[in-house]
Amino acid sequence: MFIDVDLLYALQILPDPSKVFSKSKSQKSCLFDLVNYTATSEGYLLLMDWVRKPLADITLIMERQSMIRYLSSGVFGHDNRGCSQIVTILRSMKGCFAKVRRLKTNEMLWQCWNSLILLLRNSVLIVKLLRQHINVEELHESSLSMSFLLNEDLFAFQELERIIHLVIAIELSAEEGKIIIRDGVDAEIDRLRSIYNNLDSILQTCTKNISECYPGIGFNTIYIPQLGFLVSREITHNVITHDTTDVCLPSDWKEVFATSTHLYYKSPEVRQMDDAYGDVHTLIIDREIEIIQLLQEKEVDKYASTLVDTMLALTELDCLCSLATVSQLPGYKFPKLTTGYDLCLKQSRHPLVETYLNLFVPNDVEFSDQEEEEEEERIMVLTGANFSGKSVFLNQIALITVLAQLGCAIPAQLGVIGVVDMLLTRILSRESLEKHLSTFAIDINQLSKCITLATDKSLILVDEFGKGSDSIDSPALFGGAISYLARMSSPPRCIMSTHYLELFRDHWLANNILSENKRVKYVSMQISLQPDLPLNTQHVDSIKYLYKVKAGVAADSFGIHCAKFCDLPQQIINRAKVFAKMLAQGKDLVDELMLLSKEEETQYAIARDVVMQFLTIEFDETEVSPDKSKADIAKFESLIM
Repeated sequence: MFIDVDLLYALQILPDPSKVFSKSKSQKSCLFDLVNYTATSEGYLLLMDWVRKPLADITLIMERQSMIRYLSSGVFGHDNRGCSQIVTILRSMKGCFAKVRRLKTNEMLWQCWNSLILLLRNSVLIVKLLRQHINVEELHESSLSMSFLLNEDLFAFQELERIIHLVIAIELSAEEGKIIIRDGVDAEIDRLRSIYNNLDSILQTCTKNISECYPGIGFNTIYIPQLGFLVSREITHNVITHDTTDVCLPSDWKEVFATSTHLYYKSPEVRQMDDAYGDVHTLIIDREIEIIQLLQEKEVDKYASTLVDTMLALTELDCLCSLATVSQLPGYKFPKLTTGYDLCLKQSRHPLVETYLNLFVPNDVEFSDQEEEEEEERIMVLTGANFSGKSVFLNQIALITVLAQLGCAIPAQLGVIGVVDMLLTRILSRESLEKHLSTFAIDINQLSKCITLATDKSLILVDEFGKGSDSIDSPALFGGAISYLARMSSPPRCIMSTHYLELFRDHWLANNILSENKRVKYVSMQISLQPDLPLNTQHVDSIKYLYKVKAGVAADSFGIHCAKFCDLPQQIINRAKVFAKMLAQGKDLVDELMLLSKEEETQYAIARDVVMQFLTIEFDETEVSPDKSKADIAKFESLIM
């Protein structure tokens, strides 16, 4: 199924990285959070890929759904214990797959080999568990990767694990944190270990022989890996002059290095020990590497492709168990998938919103694919009051469709869904300065993309298109889009919410544009209006949102009631009611607002008379005498008073 990147976040399919949600563990902010119960990091990534790209092939969907149904049913162990055991085993293997893949680089890390042993052992356990409950023949032709786990060849892992145990000392390696070869596996490594374990005795004998040759000088014989055997002596100082005391040594003694307290030499005696025993510790490590490489080449590499297929199968099984866990949630049922244009949901719920609420009102959706009718319903126009749940309803349908095509159960009592090839929506405008587009332009682009890309198998969801333009162009474009879609030879399924109620009053759109077209159905969100107490001497109605879908077109958007619910100042609400009443009566707001009340008309008449009397006063341009000034002032006062 094709889903646009922006829609993955607008529909809350994937977590939006730009948002931080503060929620409890039970509250889910996106669909991926809801379905993610994976035990491995590889399963996490694969499940995210599944959610991003749901299946669109009904055969593949039904195969996956059948396995999820089986894993979530009581048949797979009492109280689904079998699925829980698989998840527990997978959780114990967390991080193993990546470490096993590192074996290809011939790394001598105990963690990698321990992960391989864990993979071999647990794979066999899971194979046995699956074969106890699943009919092998039923999955023989399955395209699911996890069907590989029913292959009898995987029991050969037990032999490989046995061989590894024969070569590697598991418990000792775990204690030391490095690979240790068992005694008796290789004669050469046993000989070298015998020498290494007897080094104390060999060093003591050599020290005794050197001390006898050079009495009075304190020598010690040591072994340092990669440097071999050395003779060391402590540096002595004269207690009076504090100078270093020189010791006369034979010329065949070569100084190797010195510290602040000791000097280290190669003498003929230790050279003989180098020749006899060699760099024993390094030789042991080199031999261990040779044995491990030989074990990998002769034994492990034979299972290389099988191990890769097994890890892929276990990763897919992890995702299937995760979806099976979701499918066991209360009220979740597996839908019936078809190749038609059905979209029938009974008592469906929003999978995310219900994790936040103790009570969620379920709703029905129905697009019947009736072949005997020439024009089946394909377009649903949803109207309703602000705050009544239209956007949640559209988002709910989208998420349920994605869940169904993941092969998962859905939050509904019954579901019949024709497989959707593309989910196209105009739900949310993700505005950005980088897009260089206005809100309305973004809406237009989204709607254009929906109409251009859609096929007859697509699902288009449009939520309140055209909010960024004027009250003439936006309804016209919306009505034009409905008309275009309804008249297509084979239109996609569309659910479109709007507040442009003028298009549907008195069935104007149906009678004038879509005459005799049965593809469009009209539904609305149900509300309840009840008288409320008088407020500021004005009688208002209170609104109760029932969040229930019913047939028909809404009477009003009740935006003012929504404003009241959101605690907008009462003065604004009262003034809005005056404007709303004028508009409902078809009056021109500019003309109406220019009309004066009786009180304002009286005040205007008085002011007009004052102005006219003022204009009758004649002023001489010549110099005015004091008496004349007093007379003019008296006239002004009489006008004002």
